[in-house]
Amino acid sequence: MKMSVFNLKNVFVFAAFFACGLLCAGEKTTAELFAERLGCMARIDFVWGKRGGDEKCTVVATLWNADGLAVGCASEIPPTARFSDLKNFKARFFRGGTAEYSAKYLGEDSLSGLAFFKIENAPKSAVCAGSLERARPRIADAVWSGFPQEGTFDLFAMYASSKVAAVFDGVVSNVMLERGVSMLGTPVFDSRGALVGISADCIPENVSIGDPDTDEKVPVALYSTPNVVISADTVAAAVARAPSSPYKNARGWLGVVNLDVVKSDAAKIMGIENTAAISVGDVLKNSPAARAGIVQGDVILAVDGKPVPRADLDSQSVDFLVAAAFLKKPDDELLLRIFDGSSARDVRVKLSAYPKTFGESRGEYFKNPDFAVREFLVDDAVSTGVMDAAARGCVVEYVGAALARNSNAAAALEVGDRILEVDSVKIDSFDAAVDAIRKSIEKKSEMIILAENSQGSKLVKIRIKK
Repeated sequence: MKMSVFNLKNVFVFAAFFACGLLCAGEKTTAELFAERLGCMARIDFVWGKRGGDEKCTVVATLWNADGLAVGCASEIPPTARFSDLKNFKARFFRGGTAEYSAKYLGEDSLSGLAFFKIENAPKSAVCAGSLERARPRIADAVWSGFPQEGTFDLFAMYASSKVAAVFDGVVSNVMLERGVSMLGTPVFDSRGALVGISADCIPENVSIGDPDTDEKVPVALYSTPNVVISADTVAAAVARAPSSPYKNARGWLGVVNLDVVKSDAAKIMGIENTAAISVGDVLKNSPAARAGIVQGDVILAVDGKPVPRADLDSQSVDFLVAAAFLKKPDDELLLRIFDGSSARDVRVKLSAYPKTFGESRGEYFKNPDFAVREFLVDDAVSTGVMDAAARGCVVEYVGAALARNSNAAAALEVGDRILEVDSVKIDSFDAAVDAIRKSIEKKSEMIILAENSQGSKLVKIRIKK
């Protein structure tokens, strides 16, 4: 999140904070609750040390406990930043004046999409959201939060309220609001001041815009401020498994992708219309699922003896399977009931460690001739169609303008290319690629790279300036 977001006008504030009436909150007024609960909101500033110069970044987080653990949204961490490039974390509280506190990034919980921070020596006066009563809201219940703004000398927030539009229970329980009430990472409360959850996502609002010439109404999807809240119970469960660093996320991994819920017509044809089921789109080679004999097109009926749940949203049924693996450790077993179209069988899958993410990856920049590479990841194996969990090597992540002019347009080095050879030396790891490129730069006037992408393979010739 860039700093400018704090200067946005809160178009969803229903009334100025001090004009709010009394709520049913015991002896506390809306003003008293707002002033008190605001104490768990923190703004965390940090620097992303990127190529071309440092970039200042900001996220909003909610202080969870007295140990200084704060919860935000992983989507607010720059997706193309390595953890090693994030530095100088500082926290300020919305009810704490101008005092700054050292902080650090602990990593994320990929199941819930929450990010965790450790704020050192957080003030004892700050409210800890994890110690508050948790609300279980119903449709039409009123909720509220503070919409962050930035003043000249201090931080402040405006009161904003909404109503619950829907509640979705599951592995990750969400509360959907009629309108957004705050930024990502801020706490949301009910009228009594109990914690509803953490504001966590944006969804499009469908509106119709009239054409002045034809008077026809055109449906358009517009994004509102955040209006999806991760429930307090889901946040608490994620906090319980919060990593101690972004490099320590020892969770289980199955190795299947492109999962989908079996539709009713297909289920009827297969004779499984009386149960919910998940179809397997793709299985990565050398993955736990592949080693267990699971193949594309298999249907999963149950996980660890529990039937796949019927849910309001297809994504919640898929989350059931993803969570079952994620909540286990590497080398744990997952018991799956598999239907292959004619019969069902039980399959035990020994899970492996969750694959390395982009943030954990290593990279290397070569000033001459101005390009950068990084480790080849499982995500790359999926996006490039390699579909092999054991695939290693490196992929191009940056190409400078000078290098682009230096290359033949028909066979230029491009971001996303996987490097297969450097000067006829086969590349089977990131370290091998870096070593081969360095040697070529030191000893040659021209580097020849064999690369591939979704369009096929190509030979790229790069001139080395001496």
